[in-house]
Amino acid sequence: MIEGVYPIVGCGDCTVIESCVGRKIETTGQRLGVSKSEHRNGIVGRNDSVTPRGSADPGGNGVFGFTQVPDGSGVFGLHASTGIGVGGLGLIGVSGGSVNGVGVMGVSAPPGGKDAGDGVQGITNSEFRNGIYGLNEATNSRGNRDPAGNGVLGFTNVPDGAGVEGVNGRGGHGIFGTGGFGATGMGTEIGVWGIAKGSTAWAGYFSGPVLIEGTASLTDVEIAGNVSVTGNVTVRGDVLLPDRDIAEQFEVESPSLCSPGSVMVIGDAGALVPCSRRYDKRVAGVISGAGTLRSAITLGASGDPAPSAKIALVGTAYCNVDADFAPIEIGDLITTSDTVGHGMKAADHSSSFGAIIGKALGSLRSGRGSIPILLALQ
Repeated sequence: MIEGVYPIVGCGDCTVIESCVGRKIETTGQRLGVSKSEHRNGIVGRNDSVTPRGSADPGGNGVFGFTQVPDGSGVFGLHASTGIGVGGLGLIGVSGGSVNGVGVMGVSAPPGGKDAGDGVQGITNSEFRNGIYGLNEATNSRGNRDPAGNGVLGFTNVPDGAGVEGVNGRGGHGIFGTGGFGATGMGTEIGVWGIAKGSTAWAGYFSGPVLIEGTASLTDVEIAGNVSVTGNVTVRGDVLLPDRDIAEQFEVESPSLCSPGSVMVIGDAGALVPCSRRYDKRVAGVISGAGTLRSAITLGASGDPAPSAKIALVGTAYCNVDADFAPIEIGDLITTSDTVGHGMKAADHSSSFGAIIGKALGSLRSGRGSIPILLALQ
């Protein structure tokens, strides 16, 4: 050995043995390398070959450890203080392989079981690499609920701990998953738990359809999109709907003549048509969606391809009216008129029974226009 060429071999100031490499200690029968320098190593192994191994043989290593002890380790690193038991540096810092056991195992368990460090810690300073990377190359289905077949598995017995916890200090994803199941949580109490910190943070965010099987307990949920429920919905409290009417989807004869606000009556064939005569007892309602008002609930929305329109039946909706028959004041009853698709003031009370659409919430002195009405067929 030449000091300088092998700068991490041996130690000139060793007091335990004459040479730091390959010297038997008579009291233990072990081979021991010792160094008292923070810049040196107790034992160094070096392999100067530059040719890839090209096989799965356990060769080509700088240091190779082997054991047949069932609970022993081929190579074991221990730090007596708070440092690193085994450290690696290179394209792959530490690599472990196993036929059917554990490739790499990290344990931190000081005497007494308190104030331990991390069992395994992975660190990188590259945005294109991972601190810890787990790969499972099996292609068969597991076929059971055992916690196996995973790229990475985390387990803990700490009651308020997490088997796997992800933290992003720069506002990115704490935990991110892609695949058939991007992220799956299974637990006897909570499968997946999201916690929001801050008044504008979200405990959970979904882009796309959300499927819930079983019972869901939700508090302060905001959904931007469509919700499909197969089953019953029970509400213990108010249902607050910002929009103003309850409508029903009806088949119409001439969709081109059916604009929001039009007064509709039942045609001879059963489909709805715009009204065209006064005090028509076949009146069905007003097409929803005129002005700034929209339907809060729509009945009969089955997706039938037949031409249809949403008819406001209850609530408030804008209605097309013709005030040339009589000026309309707030509170007047509205009925059908001779003007196609328009209502008018119900001045003849004897003819109004069964032909009333609702009560005017706005006024119109003359001409044609659109006013809000409180729907009440009678």
